[in-house]
Amino acid sequence: MNLGIDRIKTLQHCKEIDQIKSLKRLVAIANFLPFTINLASIILDI
Repeated sequence: MNLGIDRIKTLQHCKEIDQIKSLKRLVAIANFLPFTINLASIILDI
C-alpha cells in the first residue's frame, strides 16, 4: 500500500513542477511582451 501512496505523491509532485515551469514561461513571455510592443512601434514609426 505504501508504494502506491508514494507513487501518487511523486506523480502529484511532477504535476506541480510542470505547473511551476509553465507559470515561469508565462511570466517570461509577459515580461518580454512590452519590449516587443515597443520595438514594433519603433519599427512602425520609422
